[in-house]
Amino acid sequence: MSLTFNMGGSGGGGIQSTDALVRVVTDYGSSVSVTAGGTTKNLKPLVIIGDTDHSCYYDLVKPGAFSSTARSYTATLGGNTVSDTLVVNSAGEYTKNILFWNGEFYLNGNDYSDITGGYEGIAIRYAASYGGETLYNRAPAVTPGDTSMVITLTSSGSNNYSGSVLTRNKIDLTPYSAITFKANIVFQSGDFASFYVSSTNTSYSSASETFITGSNIPSSGEVTVDVSQLSGEYYIGVNMSAGYTTPVTTTVTITSIIAS
Repeated sequence: MSLTFNMGGSGGGGIQSTDALVRVVTDYGSSVSVTAGGTTKNLKPLVIIGDTDHSCYYDLVKPGAFSSTARSYTATLGGNTVSDTLVVNSAGEYTKNILFWNGEFYLNGNDYSDITGGYEGIAIRYAASYGGETLYNRAPAVTPGDTSMVITLTSSGSNNYSGSVLTRNKIDLTPYSAITFKANIVFQSGDFASFYVSSTNTSYSSASETFITGSNIPSSGEVTVDVSQLSGEYYIGVNMSAGYTTPVTTTVTITSIIAS
């Protein structure tokens, strides 16, 4: 979301070039307050045309209120609150996103790194062998994008390889019953992709997995991993293989990972 304001001159009314304007973007329907200098006030909303997911509120800060002490912004929605802070110590435009988290581990280019730690490729093979052939460790490449995360594993033409992409952080899955990946999966016959959660990131040891081969790629692109029987913290991700018949690349393009 991008909103631009014209900062006026020193002689006009409204927003002046010496002021600071803070845009607070939050989930649609939220109310927002700010606490600064020991005083709390509710912020006024801006009208956003064409966006039914977000609300935007503005906080106009005059030079006399500039401070190295952070202003505290709180959004409230359905009895739930989420807060964040921002230092406003000079004139200009500021944006603060305060969004409620709804179980997203990846969505539309956002890897929710404050929760997941981001995603990394690790040389972890699924097993010592698969399909009668030895598997060798190789870390997949992870390419982030504006709307998706592209994971690729390429064989050398002489060996079968397998590797994982996992969250850097362990995540508490106790409150959840399922994790749903939405992905486009492309591989040659005989290869696989295992969507899974694990207590370790040093070897393949799934606490729960959904195994995809060429015969069961879902047309919807959705792969669900059952975590209803799990409690505690786990890594989340996918393990994939790339065979050796010719140098081939297995590709998993993920657009969302959401717990429910």
